[in-house]
Amino acid sequence: MYLKRVDIQGFKTFADRTVIDFMSGANITAVVGPNGCGKSNFLEAIRWGMGEQSVKVMRSSNSADVIFNGSENRKQVSMAEVEITIDNSRRVLATDFSEVTIRRKLYRSGESEYFLNKTLCRLKDIHDLFMDTGVGKNSYSIIGQGQIDILINMKPDEKKMMFEEAAGINKYKLRKRHAHRKLELTTLNLNRINDLQSEITTQVASLEKQAKEAETYLKYKEELKTLEMSSFKGKILLLNKQKVEVNQKIEELKKEILKISDQTNSNDEIRAKHRQKIYTLENTILDIQKHREEVNKEIETINTALLVNAERIQNQQQRLEQIAGDLGSIEATLQLMEKQKAETDAELLSNTAELKQINKDLSAKEKSLSTHKASLFINQRDKGEKQEKLNSDRSRLNLLEEMQRNYEGYFQGVKAVLEARDGDDRFKGIMGVVADIIETEKKYD
Repeated sequence: MYLKRVDIQGFKTFADRTVIDFMSGANITAVVGPNGCGKSNFLEAIRWGMGEQSVKVMRSSNSADVIFNGSENRKQVSMAEVEITIDNSRRVLATDFSEVTIRRKLYRSGESEYFLNKTLCRLKDIHDLFMDTGVGKNSYSIIGQGQIDILINMKPDEKKMMFEEAAGINKYKLRKRHAHRKLELTTLNLNRINDLQSEITTQVASLEKQAKEAETYLKYKEELKTLEMSSFKGKILLLNKQKVEVNQKIEELKKEILKISDQTNSNDEIRAKHRQKIYTLENTILDIQKHREEVNKEIETINTALLVNAERIQNQQQRLEQIAGDLGSIEATLQLMEKQKAETDAELLSNTAELKQINKDLSAKEKSLSTHKASLFINQRDKGEKQEKLNSDRSRLNLLEEMQRNYEGYFQGVKAVLEARDGDDRFKGIMGVVADIIETEKKYD
């Protein structure tokens, strides 16, 4: 994986579009220059393009400060854009593309856009792409000013995170956390579904009981209606029969009155008797008519009761239909809950299997990391031993050089002549001891 090209426009001091091509034969290995020429801005452009969100790392007070703010001769620009092109021919990045292009745009309004191979994406997609590759906004491949001391003085936990990033374990740990989160969410959903199922089951039992009671009530109500109708019909028939008989009797009495009236014309005495009889018959007729009115009122009362009972039966039927509809809806909901529970159980099994695989991969990575740590410890130990030997050799070399300068090991006379050689003209012809001037084979030393 190689950095091929960086396109910068509107970012900090890069007002115009600036293209830095690393793969066209330029063989760029370093960017140098005096203070204030923009070297750090170039590095920050790369970090910003990879998704850096900290304004402190960007040496800014807010996110809009990275946009070129203008100068005496140039107007400010409306957006900052950085595009990074990476050669992925070795498939280090988890994508099938042999060339990956990441672009980030930021407008003065605060809107930000991320593109992956010219396709709009999320910041999370870019972070996932660079995870465990050593490349990214917080990776060890980009070390800014002042971060060397931070790396040296890191705590053991922070160093562990750095080693895990280098060993490629972070991806599996992140996937493990996501799997645990999904598993917890699935468990919560399953518990919720079980609670709903329990609650609905209780409601179904109650509604089934109510439905049975309603059906029994309607059954008895229908039987009561049939009995009442039969009773009312019998009373109506009896009353109608009595009404007909009374009407017939009235007609007969009227005929008899007419007959008696005709007879009374010839005999006053008989007429008086007949008048008395007529008066009695008229009273009887009044009583019969009064009885007929009572019968009519009773018939009206029975008809009203029939209407009221019919309305009550209709209301009960509607209530039964409503209960039946609620029961059907609850049964449908229960079936849906059972289906969701089955899907959740399947998802739970899938997540559990995935978690086991992730734990297996993580164990392998941790084992590899332990091996690397052991190897690193051995290398550090060897390095310490070699450093101690080097320090010992340097001390011995310094001692020998000091002895050579002081002519240690020579007789006092030789030592006095050699020390006086540089400051006394009488000894200018002395070049040194024979062992320092003549070289011979080892066996002739």
